[in-house]
Amino acid sequence: MRFQSEVFMKIKVLDKNNIFDVDYCDNLLSQIRGWMFRINYKKDGLLFDFKRVKRVDLHTLFVFDRLDFVWVDSERKVIEIKKNVDNFKFRLKGIEARYLLELKSSKDLEQNDTLLF
Repeated sequence: MRFQSEVFMKIKVLDKNNIFDVDYCDNLLSQIRGWMFRINYKKDGLLFDFKRVKRVDLHTLFVFDRLDFVWVDSERKVIEIKKNVDNFKFRLKGIEARYLLELKSSKDLEQNDTLLF
């Protein structure tokens, strides 16, 4: 089983100039690893596809950078954003979402923005 999908994606925010260069995490191993143990990661972030809507709780154990977390629904609309989350936090209560973005910076991304990917 592979850690990371072979798919690299660009995500565009509708009606804005933001484009995020992310790795696509579509399997259990890549989703478990997430940002853990990554140092000097060259991409803007990771996109998790859970294949269905589910509650997504997080932790930032063994994550050495502050990150922005973006929960996205099945229609690819931003539901919730948590910015500049401290590293080494044991648990972040999440919400129900189909996708999750872990980003170095969510720039001017806002709730209800629509993502294209």
